[in-house]
Amino acid sequence: MTMLLAMGLSSAAIPTDNLLTGRARHSGTTLADGRVLFAGGTTSSGDFSSSTNTAEIFDGTSETFAPTGSLAQARASHAAVRLADGRVLVIGGRSTTSPYKGLATAEVYNPATGSWSLAGTMNTARSEPVAVLLPTGKVLVIGGDSAVKSTELFDPETGTFSDAGTLPQGLTQFTAVALANGRVLLAGGSPGGATVGLGLTTALLWDPQQNGWSNTGTMLQARRQAAALVLADGKVLIAGGCATASECVASTEIYDPLTGTFALAASTNNAGSGSLISLADGSILMVRVSQPLEQYTPASGKWRIAGDWLNAHGYGAVVPLADGKTVLMAGGGSTSNGATAELFDPSCASLPSPVSPLTLNFDGNGGEGVLNINVPAGCRWTYQRLPSWITAPVRVGTDSGPFRFTVAPLAAGQTSTALRINETNVTISQTATTSTATVLTPASQAFSANGGTGIVSIQTGSSTAWSTSNAPSWVQILSGGGTGNGQVRYTLAANTGPLRTGSMLIAGKTFSVTQSSSTPECDTPTLSASGASFASGSGSGNVTLTTGAACTWSISNVPSWLTITAGATGMGGSSIKYAVTANSGAARSATLTIAGKSHTVSQSASTAYNCQGGKITPQSHTMSNAATGSEFVLSVPGTCSWSISSLPSWVKITSASSGQGSTTVRYTLTANTGPSRNTAINIGPASFNLTQLGGYTPGNCTAAPIAFNQTVSGNLVAGDCTAGERGSAYFTDRHTFNAAPGDLVGITLKASFDAYLYLKDQSGAVIAFSDNDAASPAFTNAHIPSDTTWLTLPTGSNGPYVIEATSSRPGETGSYNLIFNQPPQ
Repeated sequence: MTMLLAMGLSSAAIPTDNLLTGRARHSGTTLADGRVLFAGGTTSSGDFSSSTNTAEIFDGTSETFAPTGSLAQARASHAAVRLADGRVLVIGGRSTTSPYKGLATAEVYNPATGSWSLAGTMNTARSEPVAVLLPTGKVLVIGGDSAVKSTELFDPETGTFSDAGTLPQGLTQFTAVALANGRVLLAGGSPGGATVGLGLTTALLWDPQQNGWSNTGTMLQARRQAAALVLADGKVLIAGGCATASECVASTEIYDPLTGTFALAASTNNAGSGSLISLADGSILMVRVSQPLEQYTPASGKWRIAGDWLNAHGYGAVVPLADGKTVLMAGGGSTSNGATAELFDPSCASLPSPVSPLTLNFDGNGGEGVLNINVPAGCRWTYQRLPSWITAPVRVGTDSGPFRFTVAPLAAGQTSTALRINETNVTISQTATTSTATVLTPASQAFSANGGTGIVSIQTGSSTAWSTSNAPSWVQILSGGGTGNGQVRYTLAANTGPLRTGSMLIAGKTFSVTQSSSTPECDTPTLSASGASFASGSGSGNVTLTTGAACTWSISNVPSWLTITAGATGMGGSSIKYAVTANSGAARSATLTIAGKSHTVSQSASTAYNCQGGKITPQSHTMSNAATGSEFVLSVPGTCSWSISSLPSWVKITSASSGQGSTTVRYTLTANTGPSRNTAINIGPASFNLTQLGGYTPGNCTAAPIAFNQTVSGNLVAGDCTAGERGSAYFTDRHTFNAAPGDLVGITLKASFDAYLYLKDQSGAVIAFSDNDAASPAFTNAHIPSDTTWLTLPTGSNGPYVIEATSSRPGETGSYNLIFNQPPQ
């Protein structure tokens, strides 16, 4: 009978204490003191009537959960955000009564008292809202379901909600982040209704000065349930999500707030939704509940698989811990109401060969087994589902080392089992047999320099034949074979040389023999240090050798750039001194052998060598023809000097033009009324490429009359008006009509380019705008209004009205038909 035991090792994920209450669709919030608050959620799979008002606190130091004050109202699928003063705001969510509509209530948790208090009522009930903390300390509340267009602003000082503008359309499953300039980017989402599950390329900006929303660029990939995170340079990484109800994506893109554009970035290894968490080392973790986690390094722009959770966590809550490198996942699961929790540290991802050997065989008698664990320093490992017939003294270990366990004798009814020591599989087999395991007594033996006779006892099965082989030349076997129990007898002659060790095979097992030298005090020399490190300049070092007074020794493996200045050879203990020459190249090291012991000397690369390379992020900019500006980052070692010179007259550096170490370079450009122009900004060892688009004169901006139910055929050409609402980088044709507030109008622009429409009143205020007509697969049509057939001219607006026909992308030209309709009277 063979027993198979599957074992695995993944030091990145480690189980921790369970939640006090199994829950899903709950919130998780990292508090200012490093603890984590979990609140609300459902306690029965997919059943909002089971929502709870309980809350609990996770302590990262003790890795335990403890109860805290309960919410005033049970809720699930709510939003939670930590306020600037350390309190936690919880808003909306689903009620516990069918049909589980959204809640309008809000509550605030005070960590100092562990209690909740009511925090006003939202203007709109929201079932699955998104809450974004602004730099001002206020909170922008968006969404709730696809029918909700309104947004609102929560003021922690007054505990009140106020209007924050209206979205162009109701959205759900979008992502939103606060930008450094105080604006909020909303990306993607799904319109719901008959098109639920369809991802959008929509990108909107909320402006605190205007207290409203406007379009900003178009994402390169339609996506819903995407993840977004603001990078260190102020740009926004948008990753994953799903394009349709059945197709998810692995693509990522980066939004630049300075240009309002999106650029393609490296794809993740797996497609799907998740969340992004920034780590202290500057990397970003993509957390998913059903696929491996991935880690993104902005400097390289690459993703890597970081490991996997030990358990399923569907609708669980994931939060970063205060150490900046560990994330906590709690709750959720395959039944969506689990209580398991685990910690994930991507720096503890498995090393090559994390466990060895990969197979261990035991006979029916069982015995002791050892697995060698190889994990990064400071990382933990553990196992799960240990069967009753295997015992181990430890459940959790730290750092690399042996994992010892004992396999019991094979018993009737035992079946195979799977043990997880977190991702590498190890097979342990146990075969039913009546033979006795072979045992050597002693397991090894040591002799003095005088030699002598040794005896090894062998205990094995009565019918097991055995022999002795591979003995070193200085060991003579006197008797070394037999069947069943027996002995091996051997002798060692006197040793006139240095300490020697060897081994031989007895009945298939290794037996070690050690014999001292004639001067045992010379057998174990020691060095005061295992090595030394030097800067790139010249230097000197020393190391003390301790050995017997009559012990001779020498030094070998000395590199050409190191000179032994004292103690190259000698007898007895000594202080060895050496000098290293200045290093003009790459870092270097050498390992000296001193009396058989190792001493490693390393020397840093020279400053000139280190400063040969440098990195600019981004490597180039393409700017509009307007007077504008931007910035880029130079990354070089702190000892490297740099300067900027030989710039064209249209470029001005507004930050320092010389310095040392990494820096942010800021520049401005004069307006360009001529053709496109390009220059390279050479800075230190790197170069930044700068392009400014050509400019055009405003052209003819006079509006041509258009009548109701008329179609105008036209062409957008270079030289057309560049003073339109879209900006100076866009060509615009204008048309005017007379009407009164309350009239119904419909405006359609069908174009050979990516169309964009504006409708303005007499004062120039924008009444409506439209980017893409959703019914146009090629996105070349635009229609006002975007979601219905007719637009009612608003009260307070006055004619004549102006229609601006333009493009979605800068500099586009081509033919178009402008159709201006009014419903039949």
